[in-house]
Amino acid sequence: MTRPMTRPVTRPMTRIAHLSDLHFGRVDDRAVGALVEDLRALAPDLVVVSGDLTQRARRKQFREARAFLDSLERPLLVVPGNHDVPWHILPGRFLGPHGRFRRIISPDTRPIYREGDLIVAGLPTSRAAVAHWNWSLGRISTSGAQRVAQAFHHHSEAGLRILVTHHPLVPMEGVGHRHVAFNAKRALAILGAARVDVLLAGHVHRSQSGCVTLPGGAQGDWHCVTAQAASAVSTRLRGEPNGYNLIEVEGTSMAVQTRIWEPGEAAFREGEVKRYRRGNGGWG
Repeated sequence: MTRPMTRPVTRPMTRIAHLSDLHFGRVDDRAVGALVEDLRALAPDLVVVSGDLTQRARRKQFREARAFLDSLERPLLVVPGNHDVPWHILPGRFLGPHGRFRRIISPDTRPIYREGDLIVAGLPTSRAAVAHWNWSLGRISTSGAQRVAQAFHHHSEAGLRILVTHHPLVPMEGVGHRHVAFNAKRALAILGAARVDVLLAGHVHRSQSGCVTLPGGAQGDWHCVTAQAASAVSTRLRGEPNGYNLIEVEGTSMAVQTRIWEPGEAAFREGEVKRYRRGNGGWG
């Protein structure tokens, strides 16, 4: 299917909150309260959670995460992370790795959200095991990427296309390829041809956004935006404070703002803001 390199966009502003790595079981309750208040004030059109809702995939932790999500009173799209797969119950890990997530959080681990000309698709990258000693690493399936690409192809020409995974699909600055999901290269070729606009992920507990060039097949290379979220409310921090991403898209412009909370502060505040514009061949 041949698609134009530039898609006209006429949508009003779309606001998406991108949370990740909540880790209920190891949260700072003050951060949880501040996050709920911040999201209520900003009233995003959609709240995306890119995995690791729990610390050890225990029922109590899933129920706490479910109560938090319910308190937001916003449309949600949630995918599981590696911490949402039980590690302490091996039969459960291998026979139903996402069983508790499905029962308590959402029955659908491959959700798709459509509203107007916005489409957001989620794919699970957490696995019971991977071909590596470190089972916390993830893998994206070719069939899953093809399913998302098909949904993107059938969406509005003027639409904004977003993919949500737990594990990054592209290397992060300062981290490299260590946490990139297995099979990402093949999946990105499929997604580039489908003209994905934004890749959202977590796992690394660090915030970062930028542009990446994807192979686009016969249509030529495609440039999309990537955004990694820090840990929103957990005490499991890796060199930066709690935070999440606020993404605002209007016409051909996009802003990715990091919202930050630190102990002693009453509320989340604005951090770094990066701005992007879509033109011929994608985003820059």
